[in-house]
Amino acid sequence: MTTEIQNSDNSLIPEHASIEMIANEIERRNEIGERIRKILNSKLDPERDIDLIHGNPCRNKNAAKKAFRIFGGKFEFLKDDNGHPILIKKTGTDEYGPWYTYECFGSYTSPFGNGDKVEASGMFGSRDKFFGKNSGSEDFKPLNEIDEGNIRQAAQTECFKKCIFLGLGLTDLSEGELRSIGVDTEKITGHKGEVAGKKGGNTDGDTEANMRGEIERMCRDMFKGGMKSEFTGSPFSSPESVLKDVTSSANFNGWSSFKKISSKGVKPTFQNVIKAYSAWEKSIQTTENDQEQE
Repeated sequence: MTTEIQNSDNSLIPEHASIEMIANEIERRNEIGERIRKILNSKLDPERDIDLIHGNPCRNKNAAKKAFRIFGGKFEFLKDDNGHPILIKKTGTDEYGPWYTYECFGSYTSPFGNGDKVEASGMFGSRDKFFGKNSGSEDFKPLNEIDEGNIRQAAQTECFKKCIFLGLGLTDLSEGELRSIGVDTEKITGHKGEVAGKKGGNTDGDTEANMRGEIERMCRDMFKGGMKSEFTGSPFSSPESVLKDVTSSANFNGWSSFKKISSKGVKPTFQNVIKAYSAWEKSIQTTENDQEQE
């Protein structure tokens, strides 16, 4: 669940510019936008940077981070007096019971042109199907069963993603566009909608299929990000080895394959993996902050 606010600080075109000047500036901007899209699309990893949303390829937060590293610019969260990102919480009640949302605001200044600036917000809430629905049914969880920290983090991530994509003019992807630059669309991992359900197995309902795909995506992210085993201290050899490590316990040896996760085991596995994923993301952020201070 997201929302957007677009605001462009545009001083590129003089107030009394001629039609010719305006036309030239528009053409220049379009050219820059096209080059940005081609450069980023050529760098996308279909297994890590693209998700299938109801069968449509979409750049995800990993693609946003990659774009930010490649092109630079300045991203900022709207912060309070203590320097913390401002997260506005809204609450309400409907026929399913109480709910809440968190909305986070940020801005991104492009390194191109005269410093165009866009603003956007990201919103997530307790009604989001990944965090808020019970496995195997259409019922929503009671609020005390939802990790509110995950909702806040998701809103911040969505805000960052929206700012980067808006600021760089990155529009929706098409499979034809990806094929034209040599991206293997067969490697894109679906995690939402009917396509993901097929990948997740015929016995899965929509909720289980969504969770199964998200489990695989997070494990792939942790593997490619160089995460190390808490038990051995060594890097993992595959996304499946991440899954096995995270889901191992005193009474269970862990799942060795995403496809082998039973329908009943999807929900607890999702909870274990997202807990490990959140801790891993926080450790990366801490490391990056320490490096910036140095």
